[in-house]
Amino acid sequence: MNIELINTGSELMLGRVVNSHQSWIGRELAGWGCVVTRQVAVGDSAPDIRAAVRDALGRADLVIVTGGLGPTADDLTRDVIAELLGKELREDKTMVARIEEFFAQRHRPTPPRTRVQALVPDGARVLANAHGTAPGLFMETSPNPFRPGGEKSWLVMLPGPPRELRPMFTEQLIPLLRQKLPPPRAFACRTLKTTDAPGTLVTRLASWPPVHDSAVASVRRCSISKRTTTVSSWSSFSPKMCWPMRARTICSARATVVWASPPRASRRTSTAPTCAQ
Repeated sequence: MNIELINTGSELMLGRVVNSHQSWIGRELAGWGCVVTRQVAVGDSAPDIRAAVRDALGRADLVIVTGGLGPTADDLTRDVIAELLGKELREDKTMVARIEEFFAQRHRPTPPRTRVQALVPDGARVLANAHGTAPGLFMETSPNPFRPGGEKSWLVMLPGPPRELRPMFTEQLIPLLRQKLPPPRAFACRTLKTTDAPGTLVTRLASWPPVHDSAVASVRRCSISKRTTTVSSWSSFSPKMCWPMRARTICSARATVVWASPPRASRRTSTAPTCAQ
């Protein structure tokens, strides 16, 4: 599955805010079983957002866009994407009521400008925001005018504030993705930290199947910091997968595994995880 992530916000371009969405969403998707294949960040510029979304829709099965759904003048994501896809924006009465209730509970008048957050592109599914006023949006683009053959893609728009995005992502988006995008194949990720030199360990791991004989891993990352080497490897999932790894089988005499983490998915369930690559 090809997944692309687009983070919007001029504050990201200025370096005033750390792009925590990139790492957090990447971890959450990996825990579900999917890997982000491309990530870009753009400022609050309509041409930049339009170009990034159009390019992503030309390649990806799933495009996730964060930020730009608020009521201010620089919140352009919703309008730009609706225009790009030729979708009319319509006011959702349920969302208007939720926005008014949000401010009423805080004994504050509802700013007229906040009603713009209740505008929903035709055909989009609303993801309710329990911690703010900007809802998320889930859209199917079928046929996809930017993809060869018009192959279908899914497009998700999420609010920028982490306290709003994260609950929406875990509680609403992931269950929806499981329903709409059933994972075709399982895999697992394991991380080893050793004191060996990166080149030596990579050479040994590249030819060693960590899951008995059922799969061969390919080393994706190797870094060294304070004489500690971290290697992440991906492989097919096997019901026979054992833990912990036999460190002496893969390491040279000078290397010692000081810590190893089991697959993320195995911490959440005792059965074979449903995940995809």
